[in-house]
Amino acid sequence: AEKIYESRTQFFVSTTGAGDSGALLQGSTFTQQRVKSYAQLLTTPRILAPVASAVGVEGDIGRQITATTPPDTVLIGVAVRDSDPAQAQAMAEAIATEFPAAVTELESPEGAEASPVKVTVVRPPTTPQSPVSPQPVRNILLGGVLGLLLGLGAALVRETLDKTVKNEDDVKIITDAPILGAIMYDPDATK
Repeated sequence: AEKIYESRTQFFVSTTGAGDSGALLQGSTFTQQRVKSYAQLLTTPRILAPVASAVGVEGDIGRQITATTPPDTVLIGVAVRDSDPAQAQAMAEAIATEFPAAVTELESPEGAEASPVKVTVVRPPTTPQSPVSPQPVRNILLGGVLGLLLGLGAALVRETLDKTVKNEDDVKIITDAPILGAIMYDPDATK
């Protein structure tokens, strides 16, 4: 299987110009709502085309990029995956440059000097050291645990569906007839 490497970066989104606590709260609510839109913006051609151009990649790189927004935060995490660790980091660095600039441009009102929204890189793109996929040790452990669980499940099903009579108690459950005798098997008697 092809090795896949991942570079991660993280952004903090803030609003400027909040003077009092009411304006600050309103700005925080606005920012939290906007963060979801910004995360979707990360996988649009507005961001991806300049990123692909900057790193010299052709084709759709959207499937290699994942944006996440932890609930009730103004953070956006970005993960870039590629079979080449240097390429993954180069794309993450291009996103770290392109994304804040795009948000500033999109959020700047006509005739305004500056955008009320600021995007700051709080975690610079990481350099991938080891592949995130495949992970043979994790896969073997996961396979062992799943095998154990399937084995236990099969044993329980077999025990539950087993209708054979094994002892006198089983006979008493099945019928009210009296037990007249029992045949005991002694494995040592055949030696």
